[in-house]
Amino acid sequence: MGADISRLIRVLVLASLVTLSAVPAGHCADLDRTAVNFTPPAEIKWVRNAAGTNEQAVLFGDPSKVWGMGPATSAPAEKG
Repeated sequence: MGADISRLIRVLVLASLVTLSAVPAGHCADLDRTAVNFTPPAEIKWVRNAAGTNEQAVLFGDPSKVWGMGPATSAPAEKG
């Protein structure tokens, strides 16, 4: 019984390795800059609040709108 389980584990590990090696690691599509509006992270405008305790950036939409398309905010990356 133990030999059967050991053999099953070896077969599953081998099958996993074969499956993972079949997936191309560096395959990704290039963005068409004429079709996609893209802002690099270095060009995102961060605005500090009045207390100086938080920063936010408007990633899409209009923050003055009430429904749905208000700001999507994120914390800035650590500098260092």
